[in-house]
Amino acid sequence: MILNEVTYRYIRHSLKEPSPSTLAFAISTTSAPSLIIYSNNGPVFNSDDITIIIVSVRTVNNLIKMLYSTNINIPEDVRNRLLDIRKNVFSMAPSSKDVLLQYPKYFKAIRLIGREKIYHYITTDLKMTLSIFTEYFGEPPKSEQHHDQVQKFHKANLIFTESMRESRKKNLLEMLQTVYQKLNSAGLSYVFSGDIRFVSMTSVAAGLYYPKSKDIRIVPKADNSKEVVGTIIHEFGHKFYYEFMSQEKKTELHNFYVELIKNGSKTLAVDKFKAAESDSDSDIVSKYKVGQTIIYTGKKRKFIGKRLEIIYLTPTMMKARDEYEKNRTFSGAPRDFYMSGWKVEGTKDISLPHKYDTRSNDWFPTKYSLKDFDEWFAENFVFYVLGYMDNIKIKNQFAKFL
Repeated sequence: MILNEVTYRYIRHSLKEPSPSTLAFAISTTSAPSLIIYSNNGPVFNSDDITIIIVSVRTVNNLIKMLYSTNINIPEDVRNRLLDIRKNVFSMAPSSKDVLLQYPKYFKAIRLIGREKIYHYITTDLKMTLSIFTEYFGEPPKSEQHHDQVQKFHKANLIFTESMRESRKKNLLEMLQTVYQKLNSAGLSYVFSGDIRFVSMTSVAAGLYYPKSKDIRIVPKADNSKEVVGTIIHEFGHKFYYEFMSQEKKTELHNFYVELIKNGSKTLAVDKFKAAESDSDSDIVSKYKVGQTIIYTGKKRKFIGKRLEIIYLTPTMMKARDEYEKNRTFSGAPRDFYMSGWKVEGTKDISLPHKYDTRSNDWFPTKYSLKDFDEWFAENFVFYVLGYMDNIKIKNQFAKFL
């Protein structure tokens, strides 16, 4: 998956300053800032000494609602404290920093000294994209090599968050070593290069590629499973296309993709995946009956020990009721219930292989490869690297593009 969206939305800066010493950013559409940046030595732009105030937006919004509620009788001292918080969280005056620091329950402060440390923390721990950082904080340092959370691994720079445990780093290194070995076996070890950042993301994917900053981002919980290894190789496929493929090859590849659509290959693949899903859906529906009890076998703590009674079932929709709270019902496709961990007690699980557990004989190896040109190439890149292309003609043709 290629990520292009902006993570942070700039909302305001300190007034009456051509080069502001205070900036505020929001992550969501809320007007309350999520981050307030104070420079300790002049403008924020190119500063090497800043203090970041991380705002607990939900808590602050609830406090403001309480302040203006007509149904709550607030003591005078509490009201004054809430007014103080409201005034200073929306103020861009440098003096507001000292006021906010008096309320550690609502605001977390971090001081960063040095361009490398500032760049590392903001783009890794706070997940800000390179384009946003460059616009408001200046050009990034030429290298993060001397930062204590940066590690050289083959030809790549691994960039960890400040708080990552050594045991987690070890697991990530094992996974990346598997990825490197797969790329190396395919003669593509040189693609394993550039920056690899480990950051939490809102996306469900284990990794994402950023074309603008040319780095790969991986969630810290990524493991050494086939699914994750395949996903990270997929991101290196995007990297190969954007950074290593000549324009001539890109044009040739794109023309080939257009021809596949014209000759009906994509349409045939769509029909194939629809049929496969229909078969597995029928298999899942056959496991459920109205009045039956299903139990949660997944890993989400809030559902562990829960039981649901099926009260309505069709091939496309299932409704279930909480056995302990009869007024609560849940609905969705039978596949959704099954895949999220709700199983019939005592029955054998239906085998639903992950896309990287299978092999391929055509140009659209997975359902995801049908999405667009970029994902089509990256998915074929995975199957080529893993050696899952069973059609020699397809394998040889794809090798020519590389």
